[in-house]
Amino acid sequence: MYDNIHWRDDESIWDGRWRSAQQRVFRPSPLRRLVPLRRMTMDEALTRRAGRQVTADLYALGIEPTNSFTRARSHAQTRGWRVGREFSDPYSSPDPTQRPGWSQLCARVSGGEAHGVVVIGQSDITSDDCIFETTLDWFGERGGFIDFVLAPHLAQEHGNEHTHY
Repeated sequence: MYDNIHWRDDESIWDGRWRSAQQRVFRPSPLRRLVPLRRMTMDEALTRRAGRQVTADLYALGIEPTNSFTRARSHAQTRGWRVGREFSDPYSSPDPTQRPGWSQLCARVSGGEAHGVVVIGQSDITSDDCIFETTLDWFGERGGFIDFVLAPHLAQEHGNEHTHY
């Protein structure tokens, strides 16, 4: 009955599957990684500015940014921040460093003229999570922050649909 079964072959199949399962690396979803990173970057920037005026520039991606700027301005003013300059770029490169408006905004943050940026959401900066993570690191290294007008995952986390972090 078992004469035709080659146990060695069967074992190697299972060994291969086992090795494959062992090689899988747990990586948290981008949302689980980026939400706390953005929160930490923002907390650190605002803690450094405690008791002093915070200036936030506004950024929008698209041909007609007026509505985005209106919402971002309202969000910043609700937080008690001074609104700096408005920057926008038409839909173009997925890499924000290749956009003139974004580059000008970053120069202001790097130079200390602005302390952060308010955008509607991550897609105004980039849809690529790796690029967004690099951007958050860049802002953090310069004491800056990125704030979103729309942050539903944070509101749900806090149990309040009006909480924006």
